[in-house]
Amino acid sequence: MKLLQFSLLLLFSFSFAQVEEKIQFNWDSIAQLQDIKGVNGAYTGVHNDVFIIAGGANFPGTPVWDGGNKAWYNSIAVLKKNRETFEWVKGIENQLPRPLAYGASVSTPQGVLCIGGNNEDGTYNDVFLLKWNPVSERVEIEEQAPLPVPLANMQATSIGKDIYVVGGQEESGGRASKYFFRYRNDKWEELPGLPGPGRIQLSGCKSK
Repeated sequence: MKLLQFSLLLLFSFSFAQVEEKIQFNWDSIAQLQDIKGVNGAYTGVHNDVFIIAGGANFPGTPVWDGGNKAWYNSIAVLKKNRETFEWVKGIENQLPRPLAYGASVSTPQGVLCIGGNNEDGTYNDVFLLKWNPVSERVEIEEQAPLPVPLANMQATSIGKDIYVVGGQEESGGRASKYFFRYRNDKWEELPGLPGPGRIQLSGCKSK
């Protein structure tokens, strides 16, 4: 009986400790997208203290459920903090090499690494950095080594200086893949595939 009571005490103590460690998030709206309809599948990230959003897709006219046509974009927008407010930087003229969406993006010290993606013409293996130049207030685009295969609807994250890409599709409507790639020293390496079925539009995170 004493052993049971001690076990229950440990269980409750652990449970309360877990509750105390919960992190509370408060969401707030800091700015409205310049495109009133918004976009899906855009490349996003932070570099040199600005938030960059590029590309994406939406249904600008008739909604998808009414048979509307999707449009892809190559525009780039930059959100900058001005004291206590956030403002969209005006006059951003640079654009992506082509309209793109549904790739993956990772914030790095060198810039926002944009990987793969697709548009109405196909799926791509393009990889490039979006770099914010605070002096000229321009987004600079720097090409990187392309993916070994074209991919969209995958996930990417960084661990240390390495970038990892998992899952995705080589073509729109194609099968979900088990791909697992690592980007290290400007080179892509294919790692052993994901266990289980292939995956698209998956979620991922890293833990310290």
